[in-house]
Amino acid sequence: VALSAESMPIKWPNTAGSQLNLDSVKAVLSVDMSDIQRVLIDGDIELEDEGIDLSTRLRVTAGSGQSPHLDMQSRFKAADVNAFKQWLPVNMGFSRWFERAIESGSVSDGSVLVFGKLSEFPFDDGKGVFRVSANINDGRVAFHSKWPAAFNLNGSLEVNGSKLTGVANKGSLDKF
Repeated sequence: VALSAESMPIKWPNTAGSQLNLDSVKAVLSVDMSDIQRVLIDGDIELEDEGIDLSTRLRVTAGSGQSPHLDMQSRFKAADVNAFKQWLPVNMGFSRWFERAIESGSVSDGSVLVFGKLSEFPFDDGKGVFRVSANINDGRVAFHSKWPAAFNLNGSLEVNGSKLTGVANKGSLDKF
């Protein structure tokens, strides 16, 4: 299946708007249903949305009565990190913190790796992998409402399961 679209609306469950309007999408998907007990989906997807450029290779294995297994590798960049906020699931601690704390910045080079059964996400038990890494440029983060915000941040951000780690190579702090 090949898909190419401009201004494409898609349902995105568990997010604030529950629908995204992608600027452009190009995808090639292969669906193998030769085994009635298992469906394999392989795909290459490229999308652009509000300054986010994303390229993904994925494989989904869905077996009868089992949680789907996802093997996904993505590369991305973003002119404005705030564009990611519409993609985040609602009512999750990290999502609420990200929505409030991340105020500005761009991503020059990012990657996502997901490998495991979706029912076990974010894989804190070691039965899968969820990693995100990004090079952040000119970022502004308000870690806590009673702390000074960090700004002019250049550095990296790493997510491994539920653990978030950031390293700033350059930055400043607001005054109290």
